[in-house]
Amino acid sequence: MPDDPTSHPIILIADDHAISMLLAKTICKMILPHALILEASNGKDAVQLFKERLPDIVLMDVNMPEMTGCDATIEIRLSEPNRPVPIIGLSAGVLNAEKNLCLESGMDDYLCKPILIETLEAALLKWLPKEFVEHAN
Repeated sequence: MPDDPTSHPIILIADDHAISMLLAKTICKMILPHALILEASNGKDAVQLFKERLPDIVLMDVNMPEMTGCDATIEIRLSEPNRPVPIIGLSAGVLNAEKNLCLESGMDDYLCKPILIETLEAALLKWLPKEFVEHAN
C-alpha cells in the first residue's frame, strides 16, 4: 500500500543554516520521497513542532539560536509520549566530546556535517520503523 499515508514518515529537521536545511531535506526526499518534512530554525521551534506533530524521527542541529539542539532534546525527552522518537544530532564538530554531549542529552545517534547521502540513509534505515523503509519507493 504505497499510497497509504500511515506508511510515510514524518521527519522533523531542526537547523538554523538554510544550506544545511536544504541539504538535509533534499537527501531525505531522495531516500524517502513520500516523507513529510517539518522544518524548525531553532531549538524552541523544534520542541514546539515536536509536541504538535509527533514526528517519527528528528534530525537536530547541535548549535542553534534560542535553544541548543541538546537542550531541545532534553525538553523533548521530558515531554515524549510512550514511544521514544529517534533523535539524530547533526554538527560540523568532529570532537568526541561533542558527540558524547549529544548522546548524554538523549540523542540516539550523531552525524557530522556536511551530511553525506550514505550516512544519512544508513541512519534513517537504522532508526525508522521498518514499514516506512519498505514503502520508500
